[in-house]
Amino acid sequence: MAEADAESRQTHGFRYSAFISYSHSDSAWAKWLHNRLETYVVPTSFRSQQVVNQKTGRLRPVFRDRDELPGAASLSNAIVGALSDSAFLVVVCSPRAAKSIYVNREVECFRSLGRPDNILAIIVDGEPGAQSKGNSEVECFPVAMLPTDEADSSHAEPLAADARAQGDGKKLAVLKVLAAILGTNLGELRKRDAIRQRRLLFQRLTVCCVIAAVLAGVYLLASDGGFDAPGSEAIRTLIDRHEMSVLRPVPAGAETKAAAVDARKQYIDILVKSRLDEGRFPWDTPGDETHADTWSTCQALAALSRSPEMPHSESQRLLESFRRMFDPAVLKHEDGVPTGWQQRRGSPSRGTVALWITTALAIAVDRSDLFDESARNELKQFLATATHIAQQYHSTSGGGWNMFGGMHSQNPDNYTSALALQTLLHLERADLPWNNDSARRSELLKQTAAWLVSTYDAELPIPGWRRAPYDESRESFDGMTIQIYALLLDAEAQQAVKLPAHLVENALLHIERCAHRERTFLTTTAEFEASVVYEGEVRDEHEGVGFLWHPWALEGCVRLLERHQRSPLPPEHLTRVRRARGHLVLLAGSDDALRDERLFAIAEMLYGLASVQL
Repeated sequence: MAEADAESRQTHGFRYSAFISYSHSDSAWAKWLHNRLETYVVPTSFRSQQVVNQKTGRLRPVFRDRDELPGAASLSNAIVGALSDSAFLVVVCSPRAAKSIYVNREVECFRSLGRPDNILAIIVDGEPGAQSKGNSEVECFPVAMLPTDEADSSHAEPLAADARAQGDGKKLAVLKVLAAILGTNLGELRKRDAIRQRRLLFQRLTVCCVIAAVLAGVYLLASDGGFDAPGSEAIRTLIDRHEMSVLRPVPAGAETKAAAVDARKQYIDILVKSRLDEGRFPWDTPGDETHADTWSTCQALAALSRSPEMPHSESQRLLESFRRMFDPAVLKHEDGVPTGWQQRRGSPSRGTVALWITTALAIAVDRSDLFDESARNELKQFLATATHIAQQYHSTSGGGWNMFGGMHSQNPDNYTSALALQTLLHLERADLPWNNDSARRSELLKQTAAWLVSTYDAELPIPGWRRAPYDESRESFDGMTIQIYALLLDAEAQQAVKLPAHLVENALLHIERCAHRERTFLTTTAEFEASVVYEGEVRDEHEGVGFLWHPWALEGCVRLLERHQRSPLPPEHLTRVRRARGHLVLLAGSDDALRDERLFAIAEMLYGLASVQL
């Protein structure tokens, strides 16, 4: 479009900035043009023009008649009024418009108002001036817009913008119309419009960046909180690598230590008060004499002896409980020789009880701060007896351990072997012999650790240990697996075994996941069965075992952090292990945990807590 002469255009005091005239057949083009004109944000430097709404920064309303006029001879009063009240007439030019009597009348009416220079054309189809070349069928200008006399300036061909693809194109055509309405030249408007567009783009980008930042923040928080979505695990890894978690805090070391001390004191109080008058402990907490339980007693003695907060004033009573376990009324004898502890009357002895009492004795003998020399010498005598009894549960094949005494065939299981490893580790740490032989102790320690490594099954859905090597089930037992992980890590620290990399990696992942567990997490159980020779007869024995996970996950955290001193963990894994340790300590001190009526669970929890010596 040619440059507009601002001085010759009258734009003052009009209600409408423009009137769009069009053929009904071109209504889609008219709607498009109407939308572009009314939504255009006028550059600031042009907003002083009378055709601009100062509040909105856009053109004043643009009038568009929505329907063809009825077949009347003249325009309606409403149309004439709108034309009179419009600063510009914009004609949508096409062969249909050129033939429309209504478009022609609207042009004539506007021209009669004395503003011929304010008539603008936007070509959407056809060819301008085709009629003068003898091709009136494609002429796009209505007759009223064609010059009738070269000397008649009032009928000069109007300023035209060409919206066709082969012409200016839609965007430039609209800018030409706008330049004329705003009383400026196209170049200046394009320059100002480009500046405005860049500013608008910057504003939009800023808004998008803010929205993106907010969404990213929400996504980061959701990922940090455990929301499972694509990429969330990588985000959590990055957060943990730099210890930046908001929703998964890592308790401080001092806080964890204080919580562990407080929890141990409360567990000690529960166990001390649950001790029966005759020195043993029940399976649960009623305190009924008939509930005296050898297995729970041994676990309680191990846990109390291991706890640094165990008061010295209780050492004598603790010693009496050890003595009770070696009383002939509790320890079974044959021909005057002690053979083991029964879990139930009339049943074979249990290797689990023998190994727990040996563990308890090894810990107690090493506590010179709790027992005087005389008491420790007495405990050493008990230890010699206990290791002699425990020896019978060692399998003659492969290095594993049996649960029952007098087993008809050698079928060692993983759980009893884990308890044996635990016992041997405490003996090794205290430099105490096995059956009066220190070399035998170290040999058994290495054999047992190697046997447990050999029975590890990395191909299970959740890698770990089944009940026993001969178990046909394709299921690992969660609590027992975590317990063995912790014990093998300790064995590695004492240079009794070299753990495969995949086993350490799976132990790390398994124990890390405990940071998200609550007290209600499922406890796995297993039934152990065996044919035993008892009092000259072959009989079937069975024992159900519930594998607690919580105390052993705590122990596992401690062992992994110790291993970190020898073989540093990646930062994100170090953070996760510390988080798991803090979570498990705090969980152990919860009211629900302290109200547990199963005394063996209280004992094992205290045993695990005792490993937290920060």
